[in-house]
Amino acid sequence: MSIKKIKGMMLLLDNVLDKEGNDRYTRSDLKKAIEAEMDNELVSDRFITDLRGDLEKDFGINLSFNFGDKRVQIVNEDEDEDKSGTIKKIYRLMGFLGLELLSTKMKGFTSFTKYVQSEFSEDVKGFLWIDKCIEAIQQKRKLTIVHKRFENEERKKRENIVPLFLKEYNNRWYLVVEPVDNREYMMYGLDRIQELIIQKEKFELSEPINFNIYKDAIGVDLRNDVDLVKLRCDEEKMNYIKIAKIHESQTIVSETEKEVIFTLRVKLNNELKNWILSYGSHIEVLEPITLRNEIITELKKALDKY
Repeated sequence: MSIKKIKGMMLLLDNVLDKEGNDRYTRSDLKKAIEAEMDNELVSDRFITDLRGDLEKDFGINLSFNFGDKRVQIVNEDEDEDKSGTIKKIYRLMGFLGLELLSTKMKGFTSFTKYVQSEFSEDVKGFLWIDKCIEAIQQKRKLTIVHKRFENEERKKRENIVPLFLKEYNNRWYLVVEPVDNREYMMYGLDRIQELIIQKEKFELSEPINFNIYKDAIGVDLRNDVDLVKLRCDEEKMNYIKIAKIHESQTIVSETEKEVIFTLRVKLNNELKNWILSYGSHIEVLEPITLRNEIITELKKALDKY
């Protein structure tokens, strides 16, 4: 994909996410914005038409320019997906387009890793399997994998699985697979896979894929029930908490100059607890009392080590 097309898509999607009403782009506004980004390189009407067409055909995001005020709007043709679902899809695509732009810019830039530094992680070796996972998902073919569990580094297990979709969390990629014997959805960290083979045998799903299994979870841990969590954040971190939401359910209950109180409706899993603990004294759990007590216990254990 050309830099011009990537930037055009990003400008259009960012405008849809960030603006409302008369601040939304018209076709003419979008052309001018892209031309400004591309050092005044002319943009044709056909380019804008193709841009919208590619977003719909390749990524399932349908945008149109309103007949009345001529401004861009989201079109929801999928009866199973409301506007909020399309917004989530746009956010995800923006992230991938950013990586695509980065990848395009790095070509021929021999000092790339010096000037563009990502978080160090050995989990990147799992990226090797992403293309094969996507291929198997698209072609509805079973996979044979050999993987190692964290609990036992020496033990390798070979399994035949039905791949459903890929999930990323905290710079780590997971393959979500069809449940077996009425159990919960299973997942495998790609970095733990030692071997992956696409089988010739195709699969038919026994039931529709639930793409929303992580909707109420922070991270990938699906254990424990969903509950309303009330938290207090002090003035030092409150602005960051307001901007960098940890979950889509995050809602501000009250706010002063000294603190903000907000809620999350999520599973009480380990990733939630680790996130709370990562803020140290800046975040206090108000409710539920069970979670508050668990955090108190963990903080006491940590203090005992010093």
